[in-house]
This record gives sequence, C-alpha cells and structure tokens, in this order.
Amino acid sequence: MKVWPLAVLFALAAMGGCKPPPIARGTDCVSAADCHKAREKFNAALRSHFPVGSSQAKLERELVAQGFQRDPKTPAKCLRRGEAAPIGVLTIECPAWDQNWNPRNRLVHRTVAFPICGRDIDVWWSSGKAGNLTHVEGFYSITCL
Repeated sequence: MKVWPLAVLFALAAMGGCKPPPIARGTDCVSAADCHKAREKFNAALRSHFPVGSSQAKLERELVAQGFQRDPKTPAKCLRRGEAAPIGVLTIECPAWDQNWNPRNRLVHRTVAFPICGRDIDVWWSSGKAGNLTHVEGFYSITCL
C-alpha cells in the first residue's frame, strides 16, 4: 500500500474544511491538476462583483476584508515581453492584457492544509488614473508537493 497517494487525498479532503474567501465560495478544483473550471467560475464571480469601471479602492477594501493580502515578495515593476530580467532581481512578466501593469495591483489568498497542499487564489487588476478598474483577472489553483 502506497502512503504518498493516500496522504495527498487526505490533505485534499482536509482542505474542504479550509473555507475559501466569500468571493470564491462554491468554487473548487476538480483535482489539483485541473482548476480550469474553478478559475472560470471565480473570474465570473469576480467580474460580476467588481466590473470594469468600478472602484479599485472598493476592490482592495473588500478583498482585504475577506482575507486577501499583498504578497511582500511582489516585485516593484513587471517586465515587458522580450525585456531582459536583471540578474539576481525577482521579476514578474507583465500580463498580456496590460504591458504597463503595476505588480502592486495583486492580492493573494493562500490556504495551507498540512505541509503538503495549499490553495492559492490570486486577483490581479489594472486601473486608470482615476482609480477605476480597466481589467480584473482571477487565478485559482491547488498545489501539492
């Protein structure tokens, strides 16, 4: 009997008790390898609640109240496609939908179940000069060691 697959199944079952934030309730992955439908459902909820043109401040305030946080390791700027990354500097590629994206426009909600599995829910957005959303994108994944 192999213990490793049983441990992963046990950890995934235990994650069911670790509730996602309200904006993602009712959303879950079919398996750790397939979160495509969960991501689509999460994006639909996200864009319904925070449509383009709504306030960036409202998005940040509501998601932080639901347990989302800024990742302290987020780089200060993103690299445009084809731009060389400086050696020894943590970088992130600009998303295709906004080559001038500010990496600070990202909040994450992480849930860990035991030391081997976790749920990551990310929200990235762009906003205009007036602070209104121009794009909102959600990412939903489960990772097991």
